[in-house]
Amino acid sequence: APQPTSPGPIFDGFAAQFNNSGTTRLWGTYIGSVYIDRGNSIAVDINSNICVVGSSNGGSGEYMSIGTPGAHQPAGGGYNDAFVVKYTTGCIVLQAGRDTVICAGDSAALSASGGTSYLWSTGETSASITVAPVVTTTYTVSASDGIYTDTKYVTVTVNALPNVQITPPIVICSGTTISLSASGASTYEWLPGNVQGNVISVSPTITTIYTVTGTDVTVCINTAVTTVSVLSTPVKPVISVAGMTLTSSP
Repeated sequence: APQPTSPGPIFDGFAAQFNNSGTTRLWGTYIGSVYIDRGNSIAVDINSNICVVGSSNGGSGEYMSIGTPGAHQPAGGGYNDAFVVKYTTGCIVLQAGRDTVICAGDSAALSASGGTSYLWSTGETSASITVAPVVTTTYTVSASDGIYTDTKYVTVTVNALPNVQITPPIVICSGTTISLSASGASTYEWLPGNVQGNVISVSPTITTIYTVTGTDVTVCINTAVTTVSVLSTPVKPVISVAGMTLTSSP
């Protein structure tokens, strides 16, 4: 630690870091001169540096136990001085990315940074992993620099696919126009034809397979398929009378 022992007989400040559960002290230091010193406030900045603000009643020479060479004011000016101390050791900066949303059947890439080793709740130990949960899942990643550890959580929300329904397979005669309809989504696109809308009119001349792709408000998509079978129209017979015999053709 920067100051592992108490420098004076009374009133020293201190800073300490504990594990996530608060059961183990990972790092600690005294902050003080040889007289009366108080730590008034402590904070951690965005880079996980530990910052302490306080006051010291040590003299100019005695204050050197708090000030460091090259600081804005390394030595105290006399009685009752303020001090600011920043420690850049004692913790790591673990970044695990933001929560994300996927559609059922898709995957999500999760990544962490700030440590030298990682352990995900999936058991994987690389900094980046790919997951494909079937339900909304919260993943845990722990990072270590060999001394200190930190843990973060990332939730992957899984949205269900729209239940797209389509007109059942149907048989028509050639030259007939029918309507096909779809439901279960917000927007629809049909193939063949690249036609949009939940209802379309078709007049196929041959048996045709129609596919509709439905997209819901969560931008998840699903498809449905139907077949329109086309029967050839029979040729009308021609009836002729020859004597008492009736014949038809073809």
